[in-house]
Amino acid sequence: MYFKRLLLRQIVSFAVCIMLLAFSLVLIVLCISSLHNKIEGYIPFRELFSGKGRYINYSQESKTSDFCEMLDSTDDYETLYAYKIAYMTSQEHCDAGLLKDNTDNNNNLYCCGYTYDLASLYTPKLSSGEWITERDENDDMLQGVFAYSDDLKIGDVVTFTDGVDGYEDIKVIGILSPDSRMLGLNKQKYNVNRFTDFYTNVQYEVYVLAEDLEKRNILAELNGPVLVTYKDDITIDEKHTLDSALTLFGTDGESLENIQYNSIKYLTSEIMLIAPIAISLLVITFLAVSVLSVIGTKTNISTYNIFCMCGARRKQCAYYSLMMSVCITAISALLSGAALYIIHRSGRFIVIINAMEITVCAVICILYILSSFAFSMGVLRKRKDKDWL
Repeated sequence: MYFKRLLLRQIVSFAVCIMLLAFSLVLIVLCISSLHNKIEGYIPFRELFSGKGRYINYSQESKTSDFCEMLDSTDDYETLYAYKIAYMTSQEHCDAGLLKDNTDNNNNLYCCGYTYDLASLYTPKLSSGEWITERDENDDMLQGVFAYSDDLKIGDVVTFTDGVDGYEDIKVIGILSPDSRMLGLNKQKYNVNRFTDFYTNVQYEVYVLAEDLEKRNILAELNGPVLVTYKDDITIDEKHTLDSALTLFGTDGESLENIQYNSIKYLTSEIMLIAPIAISLLVITFLAVSVLSVIGTKTNISTYNIFCMCGARRKQCAYYSLMMSVCITAISALLSGAALYIIHRSGRFIVIINAMEITVCAVICILYILSSFAFSMGVLRKRKDKDWL
């Protein structure tokens, strides 16, 4: 009853505190989500870029056999991270005549084979099922992860054709989310300098393992970004020789060391851009809300005088301010949660809610509650016993 009256007496400052704290929580989550998304994209490449090797944008004019023969001719290279395109499409698309159209405009109809090492680097966001590296080894049927479709479900079998006489059944073991990002080269990117350049939207109808295509003698050609890692004990001269040989098969060549350097530089610049904004926002909000809490406590001094004259202790009066802060925090958390849900559904901003974001928001809320209680106790303790009379 008394708490309700105290609340009504400072309803304006109460509402302002709620809006300030909720707004701050939303912005903090958006800032952390943005950084989290960027760092999350770098993590799959962290170990890869720390070694020796080279990136090239493989030229379709080159022969895959010549490229593989070149790699087989030396013991200095270690692993090939690449994908191969099999120019086949589902029977449904073939019957519709889509296979005869320009491939540049319909490349989402085709089958993409990731080498096992490339597929193991990064698992895209799935709507359901598993990624191709988690498939059932005892299943003899070709298994693939399909682009999102309302008509597909896990366990379905889709028949693919090359448009002539070749047919192959592919079992659905996973379905990509509509907003999935894949490892590949964005066709609008010409210069690849950092890890972000290796991500693109879903471009193909189904993703399988390139090794499975080779086992079934399905024609598949190297396409797009190719990463070749070298042995750790390779000499500088041997490295230069391999670098020169690789540039004959593709464009935009870049060493993994330079990509690593540019990636770290990019992440550092993003952190230096977002961190000061987030910290400044927190400090301003903390001070504003704390000041409003002190003002609220002083506004209710006359009421607290009556409480103390009736036998209440100062701590009991401070508990009313503590209850006020808890209410502000709870309502702000609910409002920020609702706002983040709406923002996430809009798709205009990246919103990631996991342990990191929840922990940061929880710490902010706890610090606000404790600081408000401490400030209220400080205001009440300054008043001597005679001041209550």
